[in-house]
Amino acid sequence: MSISTSRTLSSEMPHSPETGRRIAREHGLSEFTNDVDTITPTVSAWDQHFALLSSTPDGELQLRLVQDTEGVHRFYVDRVGTRLLLKTHGENDVSSSWYKLTDTHAEWQSVSTGEIEHNRAAVLFPAWTDGIIGEIMWDEPAWSRESIGADEGVDISRRLEAYEAAWRSGDTQARLLTVEDKTCSVIRVAEVDGERRSLTVACSKEELREAWSPSSAGRVLELERPTRVTTSTYVFAAYQLALDLGDRTVARETAVILPLGPNGRFVGELSYSMEIAV
Repeated sequence: MSISTSRTLSSEMPHSPETGRRIAREHGLSEFTNDVDTITPTVSAWDQHFALLSSTPDGELQLRLVQDTEGVHRFYVDRVGTRLLLKTHGENDVSSSWYKLTDTHAEWQSVSTGEIEHNRAAVLFPAWTDGIIGEIMWDEPAWSRESIGADEGVDISRRLEAYEAAWRSGDTQARLLTVEDKTCSVIRVAEVDGERRSLTVACSKEELREAWSPSSAGRVLELERPTRVTTSTYVFAAYQLALDLGDRTVARETAVILPLGPNGRFVGELSYSMEIAV
């Protein structure tokens, strides 16, 4: 990006090109053991961020958020105590040096009943060198279709372009028009070489308006999208940004799941970002 100086985000990160994929793979293999003491060491001590969004059959959104080591341990105790992972089958797989997106159909066994259950989920695994930072998940909703047609794909692409154009211009109202009335967003930003970290949870349009306003989120100087995946359930996108935050300018990389709602608009933003001041 043209604003970049000799300090770039990649030069300040300890990751190798394969870190994100390798770390997520190691964590995934640990999950098949269904053993908490095997799984929890694959989670990073640098940061912990688990944001799991799902919906009820009547369309209500449910969020589980975990932000500390104790919560991570409890999260996996609950998981292993209720269901055991048996098999997975991948749909989409995208990775960079610091994250991996995995879109899978999974087969589970209920601990209490022994019954076999199935689900599809898109999970973003941000990663540090010592483990995954967390799981950012969108569980396939009841309204999801098996596939999307050409016209629907065009509609989703146009909606994403409108979302990005509004983001670039700082038009928060136009950006909100791409979002469902029932909405939930979890936005995490971590400074690679410092202590600055932020967490924003917005489960109403007014909360999202505040989170997305240039006074809160910063003014976009540059925005590029090198990666996109479009499905019937979500859009995944990766962005490279330069932002004016008022007291400093930052280079930021953002990986985001944009879940698709029952009316074809985005449910919200499930994202993790790495940044440095430039």
